[in-house]
Amino acid sequence: MSVQVTVGGGCDAYPASNLTITVHDVPVANNAMIMVCSTDPGGSTADFTLSDADADVTGGAIGVTVTYHASQADADNNVAALSSPFNSDNTVLYARVENASATYCFATSEVTLMVKATPNAGSITSGERLICENGDPVGFTATAVTGVTYQWQFSQDNGMTWSN
Repeated sequence: MSVQVTVGGGCDAYPASNLTITVHDVPVANNAMIMVCSTDPGGSTADFTLSDADADVTGGAIGVTVTYHASQADADNNVAALSSPFNSDNTVLYARVENASATYCFATSEVTLMVKATPNAGSITSGERLICENGDPVGFTATAVTGVTYQWQFSQDNGMTWSN
């Protein structure tokens, strides 16, 4: 493209200059979710590896950079990027996906962090337990966590395979 500046009154400024315009793609930023088990049994917080959401957020695009932020404003202004692992309870973060060649070309999306309570397995009384087939597993206890079910299984080959 050639550019020539015209000053009021019809006078042209010379020489004409060449101008290159480069159009960069605005990347795609999809909403995503990361779900992990709580740090402590029955707890409500967990350590999240934020980059675990990268593929979902970018749709697998190459040539992009992803950062995570606590607020939409931080993502829009590219400030206060969060580090990983990130300890949190259930919350929403904001991903900023930048074109690696032109960081001013960016898109944002929401990333939902969800903590699932790690069940508390309770305790098993020490010592060997002998249980007859169809018998009652006395001495084996588990503390229930809302929404979690337990299934007793047994192994006859030191844990290589398990049966109900």
